[in-house]
Amino acid sequence: MKMTDIKEIVANNLIKYRKQAGLTQAGLAEKIHYSDKAVSKWERGESLPDVMVLKEIADVLNVTLDDMLHEETAREKIQSFYRNRFVISILSVILSFFVMLIAYVVCSIVVPDLPNWLLLVYSIPVAFIVALVFNNLWGARVYNIVIVSGLTWGVAFSAVLSLQQVDAVKDQIWELYFIAGVFEVMIILWYMLSFSKKEKKAKGPSPAPKIEKTGEEASEKKEEEPSEQR
Repeated sequence: MKMTDIKEIVANNLIKYRKQAGLTQAGLAEKIHYSDKAVSKWERGESLPDVMVLKEIADVLNVTLDDMLHEETAREKIQSFYRNRFVISILSVILSFFVMLIAYVVCSIVVPDLPNWLLLVYSIPVAFIVALVFNNLWGARVYNIVIVSGLTWGVAFSAVLSLQQVDAVKDQIWELYFIAGVFEVMIILWYMLSFSKKEKKAKGPSPAPKIEKTGEEASEKKEEEPSEQR
């Protein structure tokens, strides 16, 4: 391996693990008793620290010396890429719950007489909507059936609890669960149909059936062959 390759590997790993440790270049330099300019040169791949310094850096960053010299493979990069997407999606769902919680606290202070607890209930379908958006962007479509099902029942649950606050209709709202059940069956059937179509496309068109010739056609062909040879 060339020296330039080793410098690049160490530089990338140094940047990666330094940021994971939450340190700046100056902060790392202070811990190893070097200048931040030296750390900057290492991270740009312009120079390479000696083995003892690199071992000290690894100890500060809570990694091993092998980690500092390890070159990330294409497979590891792909796994890291998809892991980051998953974490972003989960954090977005959690953030939607947090936003609704803030809205609940604010409304409880400003208008305490209203049933503000419903905002926490509404956070359920909101979270499923966020999950559906990120799954369509980055996830596997097969998970959509679970997310859409959760969204359906979340909306039904929210609607029932909301309408229970209205005296005129609160005894007639349980039919919403029946509607949600019918919609759930439609979702399952729709996805089953979609998957069956995809399987047919993956298999490709079926070969055309062979047509056997009748006895008369075969005899006519035999009679034509000698005439063509003449």
